[in-house]
Order: sequence, then structure tokens, then C-alpha cells
Amino acid sequence: WAAAYVGIPYADGGRGRDGCDCWGLVRLVFLEQWAIALPDYRGAYSSAADKADVARLLAGGKSGWVPVEPDQAGPGDVALLCYADGTPAHVGLMLDPRRMLHVHDGIDTTIADLDRRTYGVRWRDRLDMIGRYAP
Repeated sequence: WAAAYVGIPYADGGRGRDGCDCWGLVRLVFLEQWAIALPDYRGAYSSAADKADVARLLAGGKSGWVPVEPDQAGPGDVALLCYADGTPAHVGLMLDPRRMLHVHDGIDTTIADLDRRTYGVRWRDRLDMIGRYAP
């Protein structure tokens, strides 16, 4: 299923196949793959670059998600990633314990290896939590 999303371009505040930000991608996949409509949050932050608003939403959005051990991560589990200072900043969809589907400013949707350095980042170093949706 993940291959169907590779190449979707990054679009700040985007929520569709024509462009997504990281939460927009998570929301799109949940809707299309599992018919689950996650909160939109459009309008809750002015831009994905607004660290304070994004951090507040991501930290507050942890309820409804059951923590999963990284080695138990599977399809549809959501990785919450942080800036180097520990501020929540990014989400991706886990495929297995090692790989996630994500989109990031300047990077079209891709599958990243959590242990490989990409764009100067080793994503596992930024992992705050992996959550499984449990409404």
C-alpha cells in the first residue's frame, strides 16, 4: 500500500494526493486504506514551520494512540519525531520496525530507513514515540 503514496509532493497544509504535509499524509493514508477519518487540524497551525503550534498539536494528539515498542511497529503505526531539542515536529507512517513512509518540506513522499542518515538526519535518533490508533 505504501508504494501508492510515494512521490506525492510536499505541500504545507496539504491534505490530498496533489500535495500533503506530514500530518496530511497520515490522514490521507488512514482515510484511503482504513476508512478512518483522523482530525484535519487544517487551520490549527499557520504553517508546518510554526514549531510552537505543531508541537502543541502533536503533544496533545498523543491521546487516542497506544504506544508501541519500536521493534513491534507495523503498518499504520505512526512515528512521532522531534527536533534535536526534543520538540515534537514530524510524523510518519511505519511500514515495519525499520521503515516509514513520510513527506517533509522539500522532499516528496518517500520511504525512509530509520537507521540510515538521510538529509543529515538519522530518523531513529529523533523518534519520540510510535503509536497505534486506538480510538
